[in-house]
Amino acid sequence: MKTSTPIAIIFDWGNTLCDYPLRTEAEQIEFLHDFLTDPSSFIDLATVSAPRSIASATLQALNREREDCRVVSFADRFRCVLAPDIDDADARLLELRLCKRIFANGQLMPQAEKVIATVRRMGYRTAILSNTPWGTSHRLWRAEVARHTNISRNCDLVMFCGDCGYRKPSQAAFEACLKFFREAPDRVIMVGDSFRSDVLGARGAGCRAVWFCRDASLPKDESVTVMTTLDEIISLLCKGAYR
Repeated sequence: MKTSTPIAIIFDWGNTLCDYPLRTEAEQIEFLHDFLTDPSSFIDLATVSAPRSIASATLQALNREREDCRVVSFADRFRCVLAPDIDDADARLLELRLCKRIFANGQLMPQAEKVIATVRRMGYRTAILSNTPWGTSHRLWRAEVARHTNISRNCDLVMFCGDCGYRKPSQAAFEACLKFFREAPDRVIMVGDSFRSDVLGARGAGCRAVWFCRDASLPKDESVTVMTTLDEIISLLCKGAYR
């Protein structure tokens, strides 16, 4: 059966193009704990104060996602499990401070700018499709991408889960991105570090996928194209070595 030639590449953002200290659940829980138990996070907030301690179960509840992948906003999570009386203004300020701390700890992958620019020169359309941690604002995350001008200017589309209301691996997230390209799913390749969100999610939507797996110790599925460095996508595209 003849296969279609890909015309677009979708990249994940966090821990694919840009590294953040949130790769594992343990890192996410630790980051949340450190932020929420830091009194400076709550300075000048009128309707909430810094908790002296936070139970592990509370942190896990904040970190938990819905099974249907529907986005739950940071404010709604926070009200549900920690501070039901926080007002909108304080919730927005706390969210902003959390994102600023995340962004301050981020580091663009060394090959990211080169890879995006090269893929564009090769004639592919490009996009970013990414989840955000803890339902944090897609607007704040789009501004974070825009700060890296050599990345953003080479992307036709930057979309986060809050833009469409669903997180990867939901097909709805991929379909929102595909709608922009107006192309058949099998002409689009997803590149990302999460096997579940990026590989299985993309395949569920009919797209192809390349798994960016930096951990050589993880078991590999022979049916999945794997790369261990970001710039390997260039040679994979040149060889047509993707599934």
